Amino acid sequence: MTRGTERSWFGVAAAALAVMCLCGAGQSAEAQYVYWSDDGTATIGRANLDGSSPNQSWMSGLSSPDGVAFTDTHVYWPQFSAGAIGRANLDGSSPNPTWITGCSMPDGVTLDANYVYWTNRGTSSIGRANRDGSSPNQSWITGLDGLDGIVVDGSYVYWSNDSGGTIGRANLDGSSPNQNWITGCSLPYGVAVDGSYAYWTNYDTDSIGRANLDGSSPNQSFITGCSGPYALAVDSTYVYWTNYGSGAIGRANLDGSSPNQGWITGGSSPTGVAAAPEPVPVELVAFDAQ
Repeated sequence: MTRGTERSWFGVAAAALAVMCLCGAGQSAEAQYVYWSDDGTATIGRANLDGSSPNQSWMSGLSSPDGVAFTDTHVYWPQFSAGAIGRANLDGSSPNPTWITGCSMPDGVTLDANYVYWTNRGTSSIGRANRDGSSPNQSWITGLDGLDGIVVDGSYVYWSNDSGGTIGRANLDGSSPNQNWITGCSLPYGVAVDGSYAYWTNYDTDSIGRANLDGSSPNQSFITGCSGPYALAVDSTYVYWTNYGSGAIGRANLDGSSPNQGWITGGSSPTGVAAAPEPVPVELVAFDAQ
């Protein structure tokens, strides 16, 4: 083979190796920690994914953090009182509490491979920006009702309307918003999805609801016995939620069995929880051997 061909092949191989390393790093991040925000102490807490070694003040000095999300490089949170989205390195270093500004009482945050999304409770809208925080659009979806939690998957964006007692859904490009995609909820503050189901918190009835991912067969009492459940998250094994009333993080098997309302204790008013990293785009960088 010619030298040029050799360089091209080596670049592809090196790029493939870089992808393998980055994917490994993402898997490592997913296997390590659960994070939660606590409005009462203005902190973000962190524990091992088995619940051990909880640190209620892993990040402190925040401004009414009402949610949390993370990737394999950063942790994100909405600053409700400051009207901003904050970001820090995944180890908690270099926090930037005003990474995205101009929000209006942001209450939830989520990401996909291209964008970061947040709820603006003050203006009843959903905001969106590029993954690097550029080109923020505070009115990406408008005309909503009592916004709190937000989550995305490969096809849709979902949000909770606590005022109307519903879960809303729109296409991933923001079109065709449906405020009443799931009805009959009771102060739903949090929302989460996996490959099969949608989940939400019912703050007023101390329960967690679940429906098929197409919105059918809603069960408003999928998990009961919570204490003011505010936010929730799912991974491949468990459902996690914040018990705002008791200051604890709860956890149950993915089918709702064996709920532990005090899986992590010692918090004040936990408002957000995240246990699986949001997808991170991987860019191939060619390596030219000399």
